[in-house]
Amino acid sequence: MCPNIRYKMNMRESGPWCLALTTGPVCMSHSKAISSSLPGVLSELETPEEFEFVKMRANEMNKYGVWVAGIRKPECIGNSSCQGINALSFSDPFHSDNPTGYLWNPNQPDGTSNDCLVWIMNPDGSCGIDDVP
Repeated sequence: MCPNIRYKMNMRESGPWCLALTTGPVCMSHSKAISSSLPGVLSELETPEEFEFVKMRANEMNKYGVWVAGIRKPECIGNSSCQGINALSFSDPFHSDNPTGYLWNPNQPDGTSNDCLVWIMNPDGSCGIDDVP
């Protein structure tokens, strides 16, 4: 069971996972989001259903951006052989090797610097995952 109704229970390969959106200051860095997620953690998006949950809750909360787990590995900065999800490290302890919930915006991820992942609502109303500094 999840702690309360703000959470959604998800069944992952490694077991049950409770996912919720929390609010913080309007402008918060990725590293601050990680440290302020305690006792929880900044979550990855394991499945398309988890992506859709974030989309629904962000819409309800009028949020246009939500940090999600994923930071470009130092060895992948500027390294074109590092591509997609393999170029990232995750703080989510229940991270699988092949999460399917990172529904990328077109031409993403495209970063070549110390990038973090964010779920964003685009100006045209679509949404997706982007890598940002």
